[in-house]
Amino acid sequence: MKLSRQYLLGLGSGLILSALITLLFTLSMTVSPSTAGADTTELTTPSVQQPSDSAQKTSSSEKSGSENITQIQKNFVIPPGASADKIAQLLQSEGWIQNKDDFLTLVKAKKLEKRFKAGTYELTPGLSIENTINQLIQ
Repeated sequence: MKLSRQYLLGLGSGLILSALITLLFTLSMTVSPSTAGADTTELTTPSVQQPSDSAQKTSSSEKSGSENITQIQKNFVIPPGASADKIAQLLQSEGWIQNKDDFLTLVKAKKLEKRFKAGTYELTPGLSIENTINQLIQ
């Protein structure tokens, strides 16, 4: 059987198209619902609270003119005696960060391993690793 040039080009195009569709599908599945559609341009300051039953709070940010922007904040709990490695593991498992090694590298570079304190923190989904660290050490 002789393979024509058109056949091979069509086959190659089909393989490339299916690989792109698979990649897009895989990427859309890795985005957690807590980070989908999060606006990372507006960040709020965390407030440390005593542990509570509420897992989600809604707060109003700035009112500019007649526009009211609402951001969803979720609680993140640092248990007593948790190490930086345990905190990184919890942040990754709850979807706050994608890579715990990047988190730990930044924490160690800034020598912040001992600055984390047990408590409940309000975090905004979609924050960078550096902003997440800053909220947790305040």
